[in-house]
Amino acid sequence: MLEAGIKKAVSFTWKYAAGDESVGGFRETFAAGGGQVIKDITVPFPNVEFQAALAEIASLKPDAVYSFFAGGGALKFIKDYAGPVSTRAFRCGVRAS
Repeated sequence: MLEAGIKKAVSFTWKYAAGDESVGGFRETFAAGGGQVIKDITVPFPNVEFQAALAEIASLKPDAVYSFFAGGGALKFIKDYAGPVSTRAFRCGVRAS
């Protein structure tokens, strides 16, 4: 990510153990490479109302968003994220796998 000029990221996940661990691993690795996570945003598990968080992410203007969701929550996040920021997301190489 840093080679692509991505230096500031926001993390977004459910507030639960798997999300905390995943974000922790990303934060540690990203920081070790010189990146900065400017904000960690969580929503209660299994909440899938992401609009308020997406508005906050947009206002922060990060270079990238790291997210961790599973199942239907992951699909809902991708659909919601693709709405207001799809051009930026695909320019940064975000893709569902």
